[in-house]
Amino acid sequence: DVIAHGLDLMQVQTIDKANVLRGQPGQILTAEDENLIKLEPLRSFAKNEVVAIESWEEGGGDEAEHKGGMEQEDEKQQKRESSPKRRQRRKVYRYAIVEAQEKDSLDALSTLTLITA
Repeated sequence: DVIAHGLDLMQVQTIDKANVLRGQPGQILTAEDENLIKLEPLRSFAKNEVVAIESWEEGGGDEAEHKGGMEQEDEKQQKRESSPKRRQRRKVYRYAIVEAQEKDSLDALSTLTLITA
């Protein structure tokens, strides 16, 4: 957000801010990059590699949107009745940078250390 704030202070309006911030840790993925996301759970990552992580943000969307049919409608109605001003969250993908990858020798799983902001 520091970069975005600096661009606002300089009144930079002709540059597409999303592309200027592309790849910066913590920024929301551009539409082009979001279309390229692949889930590869057994992949090894390189230090300083740019990756996408899933997160949630306030505003828009609905936590129940992944449920189907009547269950979804009933849940939405109950939430509207019990909390008319509830906050809604939506799933977004943000950039992160791989700082380190440690492999567990017993089960071959990895733990990633990521830079997210």
